[in-house]
Amino acid sequence: MSDLAGADVWTYVLWTLVLVGAATVTYVGLRSSSRAGRRLRPDTGGGRLPGRRTGPAGPELLEQRLARGEIDIDEFTSRLRALEDR
Repeated sequence: MSDLAGADVWTYVLWTLVLVGAATVTYVGLRSSSRAGRRLRPDTGGGRLPGRRTGPAGPELLEQRLARGEIDIDEFTSRLRALEDR
């Protein structure tokens, strides 16, 4: 009978470890997926990933600003030249 009692204890220990492991994997997975979402949405405070462009490149951005009237043609050409010289 003492062998059976020892087996019951190890069964509980094993299942406890399995449940704790599953909970840990779930927690880490959910936490990393929510962090990735914040990195892709700068408005939530996560900011941008370094080295990745999320918007238009320089010349396209200048064209959009010129079309909206935010900059004039002189500023457009000088900034475009500066981008091309980089």
